[in-house]
Amino acid sequence: MVFDLSSKGYNQNRISAILHVSQALVSLDLAQLRKDAANSMKSYLEEKLPLIYQECYEGISQVISRSWEMINDQNTPSQTRVALLGLVADAIQTKLDISCGGEVIENGIKYAQQNIKNRFVSIAKPEEILHPTATTSDSEEEDIQQQQNQQQQNQQSDDNNNLATKNNKQEDRGREEESNTDNNSNNNNNRRTKNSVF
Repeated sequence: MVFDLSSKGYNQNRISAILHVSQALVSLDLAQLRKDAANSMKSYLEEKLPLIYQECYEGISQVISRSWEMINDQNTPSQTRVALLGLVADAIQTKLDISCGGEVIENGIKYAQQNIKNRFVSIAKPEEILHPTATTSDSEEEDIQQQQNQQQQNQQSDDNNNLATKNNKQEDRGREEESNTDNNSNNNNNRRTKNSVF
């Protein structure tokens, strides 16, 4: 009953109210359900799935073999031979997909073995089993954080240097303009003096 209500999205408090039991009892039931589910997954991945995998692989091999026998049979019509060649191509592709999928089974078994030891087993997303990602240690995360901080500091330093260079150029332009203004003023004074003499 707890599993049924939980699968419908009810939280522990709501389940306990519906069943008229304590929330702690519901929590214990859910913990046991998680443990049972983990054991069931481990059993499926370790015992049943490899056999299913092998049966599928062998079945596809038989389809390919039987198809080639019919293709090589002189009594098989040409149109049927073309269809059989397409079937062989599809079967080979499926066989290749299954061969590459062996890693999925291994990853699933490893996942179950790692999590079966935990009291509470989280539900894995399919991509976590299909494409497990390497976890980074605390020291690696610290190194990454330090590198990011260093890059930010370098960027800030570059920005400050660029700003200082820009300010220096503006000051140089200002001095140059002042110098030109003084020179023009001196030239005008010299002209006035000459004019007054004459």
